[in-house]
Amino acid sequence: MIQLESIHVEKFRGIRNLQLELNRKSYGIFGPNGSGKSGVVDSIEFALTGKVSRLSGKGSKDVSVKKHGPHVDSSEDPGSSFVRLNVFVPSLNKSATISRNVKQPHKMKIEPNEPDILDAIKKASEHPEIALSRREISNLIVIESASRSKEIQVLLRLDSIEKTRAVLKAAEKKTAVELKSLNSRAEDAKNSLLGHLGLKALVPNLVLRSLNARRTELNLEKLTDLNDSKSFKEGLVELPGAQPPVSKSTANADFQELQKVLQAKDRDSDLEVITAQLAKLDDPEFHVALRHRKLIEAGIPFVNKDECPLCDSPMPKSELLNHLQEKLDLTQAAEEAEKQILNAGNSLKRWITSARSAIAPLLKLGMIVKLPADAAMLRQWSDDLARLAPSFDSIDGVIAIASQLQKNPLSVPEAVVVEIQQIQDAINSLPSKNKTE
Repeated sequence: MIQLESIHVEKFRGIRNLQLELNRKSYGIFGPNGSGKSGVVDSIEFALTGKVSRLSGKGSKDVSVKKHGPHVDSSEDPGSSFVRLNVFVPSLNKSATISRNVKQPHKMKIEPNEPDILDAIKKASEHPEIALSRREISNLIVIESASRSKEIQVLLRLDSIEKTRAVLKAAEKKTAVELKSLNSRAEDAKNSLLGHLGLKALVPNLVLRSLNARRTELNLEKLTDLNDSKSFKEGLVELPGAQPPVSKSTANADFQELQKVLQAKDRDSDLEVITAQLAKLDDPEFHVALRHRKLIEAGIPFVNKDECPLCDSPMPKSELLNHLQEKLDLTQAAEEAEKQILNAGNSLKRWITSARSAIAPLLKLGMIVKLPADAAMLRQWSDDLARLAPSFDSIDGVIAIASQLQKNPLSVPEAVVVEIQQIQDAINSLPSKNKTE
């Protein structure tokens, strides 16, 4: 940042000779039309950048600083047209002089010619908003509020930041999706491991005990501890071309767990609750009440004086609060409906998590037994459930999938039932193996 101490303008634009002492203060320039207000703004911009914005842009094909920058009396002598700024750099506690001649608009003379001063002035020259014309100020006032922020960013040369923000936002969204997928896979792997170990939680000493019991059956050395450098399968030898080992007892336990989840009746009753409450939303008054309740609840904390914080209508504070409370009481039914929908939605989301965890081991079994298309229908249904789950987090999300819920997307598709049976039949047909195998 720099501050202007004084400006000297000589035969530039509409100014023959002008000396202004600004003394490092903010300033405003006013006067009748044609008095040279814009000329002062142009002078500051020219001294800093060698350009004049009003002589460039759309429709200025044949206009240039060199031809149209000098005062009309000096049009044949651009060398006599110049601007000199005396500036102060607060961060350096130093003063400097900037001079620029119209004959050589791309050459700026700075005294003293010191690196730190040159750097500070260079940064200032990259921000021409240091001087704003009346037209620019008026434009920011009358422009639509939705566009004002964007225009200010362009003015301050910050539009590139918005582009960077958009890129980072997109990256954040993509990363969040990938993280969600990874977390889901990690949860599936955890539940699969718990099922194989016969545990309810990954408690280190219990995991170690369960592992060593199995390693003893295989005549393998017991593990003394669990860490990143050791594998559960340490000491096992995999025979070339051997089929991945399948424990029928574990597989059957996986099938039983899935059947238990799929036969749960709670999801049907939860769907009925949601469907019944959503039916009320067909009543426009109920829907409005639900939306108004959110608005009123959000607005009550802002009632701190004798007027409405939303429309500025005058009303005694106590009377306004009583009026809003009456409206809240009238929307009690809407709140209760929303509560029931969200509670049932949370229950359904938990069921989806359990179902996908129970499906994961069967997908692996489908690959082992080389089921056609690797249990594609079962995998597709699991993915559909995963996409459906976030909708139960909010009332708007549930409303958005209301038509889907009418078709009960949580019921098990017939093709999935067939595929599960195919996997189970394939596992049961495998030859029995002893523990060592």
